[in-house]
This record gives sequence, structure tokens and C-alpha cells, in this order.
Amino acid sequence: MDQVSLEQYSAKGLTRVEGSLQLMAKLLQLAPRHFVELPDDPWLSHVYERFGTAQHFLRAAAEQSGKKWRFTGPLVISEWYGRRELWLMEANQEALPMLSLEAIFPKLLPLPSQASQAAPVQQAAPVAPQASPAAPAAPAAPAAPSP
Repeated sequence: MDQVSLEQYSAKGLTRVEGSLQLMAKLLQLAPRHFVELPDDPWLSHVYERFGTAQHFLRAAAEQSGKKWRFTGPLVISEWYGRRELWLMEANQEALPMLSLEAIFPKLLPLPSQASQAAPVQQAAPVAPQASPAAPAAPAAPAAPSP
């Protein structure tokens, strides 16, 4: 993706490193969780020359994205067309306020801390299984003669 974006970087007056960094920052804004594996030289040599490691580049992109990110990894380090590190990046997100949840969901289960205060949940009575109409009834056995 970086290689085919070179003309766009130039049109915006960005160096290749600045364009790569901006591209990664915008990709990070698309979702709160990413598994990222960057290729090694020669594909991103400009990135490694400037940042030294994939982690340093990803941290710079994370900062430019405007969100705070948690890094886990490298999860895997492999040698495949050069060295590759797999990183998990997760945005630090705050939970939705309860008012927002109530607007989305008309009925909410209580939080564990509220479970003891909540009214007991009524369970429906079990339904007895019924015979399938497709199965024929077995013939009744003849009655034994009485003595």
C-alpha cells in the first residue's frame, strides 16, 4: 500500500517517510484493534532508516493517530522475506456511559455489583416435549385374557 501511495505523498508535499507515517496513523484510526506485521528491507527501508525498528515506527504512527494505544508483542518474529514482527495494537477506550447504553438497549442486565440489589429473574416453566406428528403411533398390544 505504501509503494502505490508515493504519488499521493508527493502531491501533498510529504516525504516518503512522512507519507508512510501518516498512512499508518490513518489506518490505525479505522478500528480499535489491529494485528500489524510490517515487511522488512527492501520494502520499508526508508521507515527502518528513520525509525530503526517496526515498534518505533508503530509508536510514532500511534501518537500521530491521536489515540492512546496498548502494544502487545512482538507476538511472533519470523524470517520470511526478511525479518517480520507481529504486533497487537489496541486503543485505550473508555466504556460507554450507562445513559448511552440505555438509549441503545431498552433492557439491560444488572452489573455484577448491582446483581444483589436487582429483582430476581423469573424463569419460564419448562415445556414438555411433544411427539413428532411425522412419527406413527405404535399399535397397542392385545389385552391378556383374564383368568
